[in-house]
Amino acid sequence: MDPTFLRERQAREVRASRFRLGLIVVALLGLAYGMVHLSRQRDDTPVGAPDGPVVGRSVVAHKLPVAGIDPAAEGKTPDPLAVADADVAKKFAFLNDPKTFDQVEDRGTDVEPRPFFAMLYRVHQDTDDALRKEADATGTPDWKTLWDKPETLRGKAIQVAGRIVRIWTQRLGQNPMGLEQVTGYRIRRDPAAPSAGGPTIQLLDVYLIHRLPGALVHDQVVTRGRYLKPQVIPPEGQRFLDDPDLHVAVVLARRFDPLTYLDDAQPPGPIVDGNRPEARAFYWFIKHAMDATAAELQAKAALQITYVDLTTQPDRYRGTPIALRGQLARLHRIALPENPLGLADVFHGQVLGGYSNDPAKSDRQMNSFYCWQIPDGVRLKDEVVVYGYYMKNWVYTAADRRLITSPIIIGRHMQRVEIVRDYTIEIGIGIVAALTLFVLLVAYHRERTRQSAAREAQRQRQMARVPQNLNAVARRLARPSSPRPDATPPPDTQDDDRDSDDRETPDDPSSQAAGRAPEHG
Repeated sequence: MDPTFLRERQAREVRASRFRLGLIVVALLGLAYGMVHLSRQRDDTPVGAPDGPVVGRSVVAHKLPVAGIDPAAEGKTPDPLAVADADVAKKFAFLNDPKTFDQVEDRGTDVEPRPFFAMLYRVHQDTDDALRKEADATGTPDWKTLWDKPETLRGKAIQVAGRIVRIWTQRLGQNPMGLEQVTGYRIRRDPAAPSAGGPTIQLLDVYLIHRLPGALVHDQVVTRGRYLKPQVIPPEGQRFLDDPDLHVAVVLARRFDPLTYLDDAQPPGPIVDGNRPEARAFYWFIKHAMDATAAELQAKAALQITYVDLTTQPDRYRGTPIALRGQLARLHRIALPENPLGLADVFHGQVLGGYSNDPAKSDRQMNSFYCWQIPDGVRLKDEVVVYGYYMKNWVYTAADRRLITSPIIIGRHMQRVEIVRDYTIEIGIGIVAALTLFVLLVAYHRERTRQSAAREAQRQRQMARVPQNLNAVARRLARPSSPRPDATPPPDTQDDDRDSDDRETPDDPSSQAAGRAPEHG
């Protein structure tokens, strides 16, 4: 057998053994890394997270799923209200002229600019306490007096209480008060005892110098202002041929009393799960979360509530203190519209977790939260906890077109959970991996030594069977069994035959005959 062939075969076997060893080592290292990674970290991919940019403390434009629209967007902005240039040149001399109010056209369709500015100037010079004291003395006039006898109340302070049905902004021309605009509120006053022949629903248009932050349609408000005139408002559209004219009483005031629903014991309702804005309930929960301390919320947190409880029985658990704990999946800082709390922005995020202090026993569902304080350096995938109140269920469509129901928790601030990890498992895995690698290396070395010795022994046995003269063997194998007398050896073997004749033994008869031929010649 050719020695070159044996060496190549041995080299191929060595390379194959090294390749198998490399695969074993790579697989072992990959297994060790995967076990350590899984022991340190849970699933990092939140299921059902809505689309949107992931940001830190930068404020982003994002529609709140619970807050209402900006109050300034309510209603239609009318044309600016201004006086003639001659009045400006005379430095608004009509403001202090009692005869200015003789220009008022009661039950007309327009508001006269000069009487309007004169009444606005008087209210601007008043104080809140003075208006309150005068309005308490006047009381709340009935609608018949406001509509039929306006001259008896014109310029007097009255109290207005009711629900907002419309909000708009009235721009002003040049005036000595320096006001660019006032805010108009249409108030629906439900009379306790309607007078005979009077309307069941009474409307008053109140113009405020200082708008009420966060006031929305249907809010209950109270104010004191000076009565100007009754006015007829024609219908804005022709949706129905029998649309009646609106009869309103025009009042100018300084400001509304603060909204009272924030201090109620129960959140303003009804609260409907889904995507409907819930601005009043949202700010009510924010206010109560601000008033409570983290220790109080933590002590009252219900730890036995599950995701199924909140999504199937929201009315039962609404307002319940909740401890939301899990992995931070999303975080936004969102600018708020004008609101009664004066908050500029809040943090809106999502947590993949549940409502138990033990993560092993907690649900792993997508929950939403709102708070206005977050710890410095918090990052996505951190373990966090938010103590707050359960408000409602937010329903949205995920990126994979699935409908997700996410409970909303309103809290004071978010806390990062510092997890002290036990590396016993990692150390044990490392020791086992090292021992396994050592055993594999020893086994490989012994196997390689055994195979090398076996291959060397086999090679020696094969070499021992190889003849010394391969050419003679080849000649004998190629020689015919009964050669013809005239057969001549091949040219390339004549020298070899000559050499072989010299080495023939004396016992060969042909050799002895050839040796004696010269003696007879």
